[in-house]
Amino acid sequence: MISTVTTATVTTITTISTGIGLFAGISAMCLVTFLVLVVSREMLGAGNSRWSGLLRQSSGIALLPLGMASAMLLWFHLSQIL
Repeated sequence: MISTVTTATVTTITTISTGIGLFAGISAMCLVTFLVLVVSREMLGAGNSRWSGLLRQSSGIALLPLGMASAMLLWFHLSQIL
């Protein structure tokens, strides 16, 4: 039992910690977070309350760095393809 868990753990960590696996995981997480924030910002913009306006403004703070990171990830992926 312990050797099976250890073998599975080492295999998973080795697969994830390779440059491609780790980069792909971070890229996917960044893009999903960016998309969730964009969608939530648009949904909050439809509200009329003061609270939804404040939440919409505060979500804009996180969009700039995530947008820049997403653009850099897209540029990096395209440069690898070309």
